[in-house]
This record gives sequence, C-alpha cells and structure tokens, in this order.
Amino acid sequence: MEFSVYTIVAFVAYALVILGIGVYSFNKSKNVSDFFLGGRQLGSWTTAISAQASDMSGWL
Repeated sequence: MEFSVYTIVAFVAYALVILGIGVYSFNKSKNVSDFFLGGRQLGSWTTAISAQASDMSGWL
C-alpha cells in the first residue's frame, strides 16, 4: 500500500489538532477527575447520547 505525501501530511495535521484539543481541555480542567468527568456539567441529553454511542460501538 502506497501513501502519498498529502495523506501523511493530512494525518499528521489531524493528529496534532486532536492532541492540541486534548492538551487545551486538560489544562482547562482543575484535576484529572474533572477532565474525565467533564466537570460533572454534561446535560442529560449529552449523557444519554454518549451512553447510547458507547453501547452501540460494542456491536460493531
């Protein structure tokens, strides 16, 4: 399988953006528990959709 330079550059850029979002979110949180639990400020809809997505991902 041959990868082009554009594919590699796009993948590295994507990985850096995702890493940057993670670092920003971690620095914004007060502690590790706050980072993993979202500060316990997620609404009921967000929590329900997240739980359903996690449940469905086990079937794939």
